[in-house]
Amino acid sequence: MASARSLSDVPEERDSEIFSTAISPRTSSTSTQPYSMSSAATSSSSLHPDRINGRPSSNSHTARRTSSLRSIAATAADLQGSASSPSAGAANGSSGNTGTETSTQAQAQSSSGSQHRSSLRRASSTTSTINGQSSGSGHTSNPSVSGAGATSSATPRQSSSSSRHRDKDRNDTHIVKMRSTPRLVHDKEAEAAPSTGMYWSRAPVFGAIPNRTMRAHSVTLVDNVVWLFGGCDERESWRDVYCLDIETMQWSHPDCVGDIPPPSRAHSATLVDRKIVFIGGGHASTYYDSVYILDTTTRRWSRPVIAPGATPPQRRAHTAVLNGNKIWVFGGGNGMVALDDVWTLDVSGLLPYGTHGYGSGYGGGGYYQGGGYGSGLGRSGSGRNKDGSVTMKWELIETRGVKKPGPRGYHTANLVGNIMVVIGGSDGKDSFDELWTLNLDSREWTQIKANMSYKRLAHSSTQVGSYLFLYGGHDSTEYTSELVLLNLVSLQYETRTVYGKIPAPRGYHAAVLADSRLFLIGGFNGLTSFDDVQILELAASAYLPQVTSFAIEALVP
Repeated sequence: MASARSLSDVPEERDSEIFSTAISPRTSSTSTQPYSMSSAATSSSSLHPDRINGRPSSNSHTARRTSSLRSIAATAADLQGSASSPSAGAANGSSGNTGTETSTQAQAQSSSGSQHRSSLRRASSTTSTINGQSSGSGHTSNPSVSGAGATSSATPRQSSSSSRHRDKDRNDTHIVKMRSTPRLVHDKEAEAAPSTGMYWSRAPVFGAIPNRTMRAHSVTLVDNVVWLFGGCDERESWRDVYCLDIETMQWSHPDCVGDIPPPSRAHSATLVDRKIVFIGGGHASTYYDSVYILDTTTRRWSRPVIAPGATPPQRRAHTAVLNGNKIWVFGGGNGMVALDDVWTLDVSGLLPYGTHGYGSGYGGGGYYQGGGYGSGLGRSGSGRNKDGSVTMKWELIETRGVKKPGPRGYHTANLVGNIMVVIGGSDGKDSFDELWTLNLDSREWTQIKANMSYKRLAHSSTQVGSYLFLYGGHDSTEYTSELVLLNLVSLQYETRTVYGKIPAPRGYHAAVLADSRLFLIGGFNGLTSFDDVQILELAASAYLPQVTSFAIEALVP
């Protein structure tokens, strides 16, 4: 079931990993080199314009001291219990602005609701100035806000010794960056683009912005909120949760309770009802075989009871999709070899009894019916227990086919009807340009002969109607910013002309479709990790997400 090959370091990691971006000796001399410890200082300083050679400039230092004094004053006023109006709260949050800037900022807030969407097309991709900075842990209690252009309600707060210890236990010792309003700056260098063309721009985010870069993390869309979990930067992996409201572009950092998982990267995240199921992942040289559940309604973490029987080995860099009441897991790596096994996890206990719903994992999804709510354990050994806990059962799936895909990780998998579409990946030595489908009913693999070579690993694949939007990744030579579409009817690749400011080449990012826009978050280019949010507006192709009834004709006999 697993490759016997010896695997080396991966581009995404600085420690022992199962895959390598130096995937083959064919790598050219101009290719991006794998990440090394010496690049940490470079990536750290490059993320902050006010730093030169790793040290803050004098002007930035003076402004920061001024900002700190004003933050302290705002905190003191808040502790005295003064009832501030929303406009006053905005002024206190913008501690790094002058009086003129504060006045202008208030005017911008009043009109941001009507100008928000139109401003996204010309939002500058270089604006990263922070209006204010919290002096405490910076957690917010609500992952969503009510209405576009809403002012952040978070105010700087003092940190007690108990709260500092609590944050340390949660691996959240970093201070959250606070930006009180989005910076909608017109990009004077932006080239003219037709209104019908797809357009890239950087999102004007604000709020409790993640104070770290992100790669090998997961993002899951629930209603209008993107839930981001884990990932790593140049120093360590994380286990905190951030939420991005895609209507207002406001970040928040909610407090979560319960059985919080350890720091994790390269895990899978699958939405079941309103709960996110996290499988596997790892931290440094440690690999997980665990399952965690995050209830996005109560913000509570929990672990299910795993029924007796066979269980999959620990892994990360795998994929997971939801079909019916089961999550299908394929591939990944365990630190020694790449894997090619297929497992299912019965999640009936998470589903409302007798209702329909929709779940997704890595851009795929499927409909389900039934469930085990209140009915105890079913024949499969999965369901909801009397004490409220959930029991889940693993099953190893025996697949068939004239030919089967080899061991791999950092591939993508999307569920289209009952067909799982698998693209690319790597076994640690080679990266693949293969296109595979797995019929989840017949459990039969089929290799598709595509019209072009698309060799990728650590890319993203997002279903947009009858297409898969494939972005970035590593092509065995370098990281790329190329956008390629896979037609799900013909299973052939297509290209489109895209306008705007193309995001920097990257892999290990995460992408999600929301409101006819493709959101791209974080990533890694071999030297530097990213913390940005990029938006691809579909423009004339905005109708594509509404295309839900089609057949994969390439698989019809």
